[in-house]
Amino acid sequence: RSRATINAVDEVVAAQNLLRSAVERLRPITRSDSAIPIVELRGTGGVLTFVGPPFDREGADALQRFRLTRTANGDLVLYSAHSRKMGIDRSGTDLVGWTPNRLLTGVRNLSISYLGPPEPGAPRAWQDRWWDRSTTPELIRVRVVFAETDRRIWPDLVIRPRSTSYGTCRNDPVTGKCEER
Repeated sequence: RSRATINAVDEVVAAQNLLRSAVERLRPITRSDSAIPIVELRGTGGVLTFVGPPFDREGADALQRFRLTRTANGDLVLYSAHSRKMGIDRSGTDLVGWTPNRLLTGVRNLSISYLGPPEPGAPRAWQDRWWDRSTTPELIRVRVVFAETDRRIWPDLVIRPRSTSYGTCRNDPVTGKCEER
């Protein structure tokens, strides 16, 4: 029983570490289909899509697109696709051409929240949607709930992306925000 508990804890820790690494390293790449700078990061309460460097196991290469979601059968999956791959749905729900990286099974609920101002000049607040904005959220919170009979516990995972804006600036190492030059 203690071995099963240790394995369950290790599984949650490994999933959180992988997610933290991927989200911390996301790149605030601007979309080319907009007149104003919009970061390629789209998030809802159940899906987060962003661009970042590939997993270490894949070696240095062009950026990857990532999509975190819960599947209908209860898997927590971080999908990935090469950023230059043609024919993939970059912002919708179609996952044809994406590579699944299953993090956990038996997930009953996934809840993703984003901290930042809902509009320019407004006070910061947790939101369940971050879509078509010129910056990344200050923090991203991932909550996972397992089935009632599942003994695993997922502590809230709160991640601060290292880069929060795009442009010709230098990121402050403490805040992660763009410093004026």
